[in-house]
Amino acid sequence: MFISLAWLEDQKKYHLKNIAKHMKQHKKYSVLGETLFFLTLIAAVLHYIGAGGHDNGPILTFLAISFPAAGAAVSALRAHLEHNRLSRWSEYIVYYIEELEARLEKADSMEGLLRVVREAESLMLNENSEWYVMIGFHSLETPA
Repeated sequence: MFISLAWLEDQKKYHLKNIAKHMKQHKKYSVLGETLFFLTLIAAVLHYIGAGGHDNGPILTFLAISFPAAGAAVSALRAHLEHNRLSRWSEYIVYYIEELEARLEKADSMEGLLRVVREAESLMLNENSEWYVMIGFHSLETPA
């Protein structure tokens, strides 16, 4: 159907790419945070047992302090950028679009077709509004 191909299919393709992009970013920040956690643990244990002798003490102290700070920064970025939330939102939109496409195929009257088209229009307007709320008002705040 023309409406599905010309309008909904492009939206669906966009959101499918969006899901992959945001999940990749979310996983990247998650893996980096977990890596920093384990590096912190290793540095703290090595520091505690005095590994490397007296000469490496300051280095291990620095790492045991720096890794948690870097991990906290990565965690804050992951939360602030909301890649997981944006991915889930796109998953919802794709699911809804697929339902609308199925209903468009089953529409057997002009009234039924218009009802589905109006619902699709409402979905797109809500999507734009949600995007603006999630992205438009975000400012990075430093803790006091």
